[in-house]
Amino acid sequence: PLQSGSDSVLRRMHRRYRPWHYAERIAAIRAACPEAALGADVMVGFPGETEAEFQESYDFIAAQPFTYLHLFPFSARPATAGWKLHRQNPVSGVAVRERMAALRTLIDQKNQIFRSTFTGKELSAVTLISAPAVAVENKASQRHSTALTDNFLPLELDTAYPANTLVSVHITKVTEHGLYGTALRGMAATA
Repeated sequence: PLQSGSDSVLRRMHRRYRPWHYAERIAAIRAACPEAALGADVMVGFPGETEAEFQESYDFIAAQPFTYLHLFPFSARPATAGWKLHRQNPVSGVAVRERMAALRTLIDQKNQIFRSTFTGKELSAVTLISAPAVAVENKASQRHSTALTDNFLPLELDTAYPANTLVSVHITKVTEHGLYGTALRGMAATA
C-alpha cells in the first residue's frame, strides 16, 4: 500500500515510510523485473489533505511506473484517530471525487502506455474462459478465449481454448482494457 505520495499526509497517517523509500523499492522491482505490472493502494481525502498535498501525491504517482491503482476514499471509523482528524478537518466529498477522477485518468493513461509496450512481443498466459461462437460480419462464426498474462494483463485470444490452458501468445494489438493476440502454442495446465 502506498496510501499517499505526500510526505506530510503519510506522517499524519503515522506511516513509517516516506515517498522516497517507496520509490527506491519500486525502482528495485522494475530493475529486477522490467515487465512487471506494478500497482498500489491509494487513499484519497485523508483528513486535512490539501490541494497541494494531493498534487504532491499525484505527481509522485505520475513519476512512478505504476500500471494500476486501487483507489479508495478515506472513510472515518468511529473511535479511531482518523475519526478525530476527520471531525477536525474533513475533505469535502466533491474534492475527493474530483481527485479520484484525476487519478483514474492518470492511471488509465499509464496503463495504456504500459500495455502498448507488449505489441509485437510474445507473452505467456493462462486461459480463463472460452466465449461461445458469435457471428462476425461477412464471416462464419468465430470463437475466442479470454486469458490473463503472466504479468496480469487481460488478454483476448483469436482462438478458443479450454479454461486453464497455458498458452504462448503473440500480442497483435492493445484493446480498450487489455491486449489481443494470436496463440502460438498451448498446453493444458496441471493444477
